[in-house]
Amino acid sequence: MSNSAAERLTELIEHQNWLEPAERSVQSAVSKVFESAGRGVTDVLNGVWLGHPLHPVLTDLPIGAWTTALVLDLASMYGGGRRHREVADAAVGLGLVSALATAAAGLADWKDTQGKDRRAGFVHAALNTVVVGLYTGSFFARRNRARALGQALGVAGWTVLLASAWVGGELVYRYRDGVDQSNQLEPPEKWTPVLAEADLPDGQMRRAETGGTRILLLRRTNRIFAISDTCSHRGGPLSEGRLDGDCVECPWHGSVFDIATGDVIHGPAVHSQPRYEVRVKDGQIEVKLARA
Repeated sequence: MSNSAAERLTELIEHQNWLEPAERSVQSAVSKVFESAGRGVTDVLNGVWLGHPLHPVLTDLPIGAWTTALVLDLASMYGGGRRHREVADAAVGLGLVSALATAAAGLADWKDTQGKDRRAGFVHAALNTVVVGLYTGSFFARRNRARALGQALGVAGWTVLLASAWVGGELVYRYRDGVDQSNQLEPPEKWTPVLAEADLPDGQMRRAETGGTRILLLRRTNRIFAISDTCSHRGGPLSEGRLDGDCVECPWHGSVFDIATGDVIHGPAVHSQPRYEVRVKDGQIEVKLARA
């Protein structure tokens, strides 16, 4: 697909405003399900434990399984034996099972999107639902010895899968879903003054800025902590969030970070916040990017 054609298709999806009521209803229902499941389940599906969004990792399983099935189906049509058909059937089943976990992880990410991101994700999920329906039909057709029908449904499912994968790619590369938002600007590599020491009361958060990079500062008695103020999830201002001990909750989607280390405590964010070394010199708080 050419860049201009891809651009037009993306814009076409963005302008389907009639989808908004369905998007809102489905997103509300999905959010309620995850709320009832508990934050721990959502953290696992977001990939907090992995330090990387889980959904794109899991997508390799159904895509790989169904591609394997397609190749073996083609081999069985051109001289392949019973073994090719059996493994192709098993691959279809494996793809369906792995698609469930992949969908759960995708929904855990999608429930926190808005606007164009939400619409593209909704279309992506709708296409994947069609894919799963076609492969479910393929699976049962094969079991009922209607192999030609099963193979045809598999080819149709794989074709729709390509379209869905393209939309999924747009979510990452165009809308930056799952991409660390806290490193968009160059952080100070050398000691840089950002705030007068007198302007940072004990136990309160303050936002400082240098070269367009926002930094969150917190004083605890004789120590000062500093991390990026730009939430790694969707760029929310952490300094406007809720402080609980040494943790801050993003006001946009509820990600929680340890201010001392920058580590993610709760998702949907999965990337840690950049952390800064701090010193006070001549009444000014100076920071520089901390190295791992």
